[in-house]
Amino acid sequence: MELPHVRYEAFRLESVKANGYGEVLVDQKTLKVPSIRSHERVWLKYWWNKVDVLNDSYEVLISLPRGYIDEPIPIDLQTLLESLYNKPKALDYSSVLLYFPARQKLFFNLWKGKVAKQESAGSFEC
Repeated sequence: MELPHVRYEAFRLESVKANGYGEVLVDQKTLKVPSIRSHERVWLKYWWNKVDVLNDSYEVLISLPRGYIDEPIPIDLQTLLESLYNKPKALDYSSVLLYFPARQKLFFNLWKGKVAKQESAGSFEC
């Protein structure tokens, strides 16, 4: 028996809606997709080793490794922080801190505490 000449590519296509921070639920994990807006509907194309995030025109926005594949997730930290620049309190509710190294996480946690203290005292300076 001979193998077919046309390759069969198996995938699952699923429509999801991003949350208020531009994050989507992929394999029971919330992942930030920098190129989408909050509450935007996107398509997830699940392969065996990756997940492609597609827009309405089925163009690939970003390709992420599946949860069980031990690969780093490519991220653009500047894009992640731009969305939080005007809303520093949103850092508490976003999953952005998961992507930072330990030293930067500590800095943001200390900075959040400083902002909270200054707001409760009635003055705020950066």
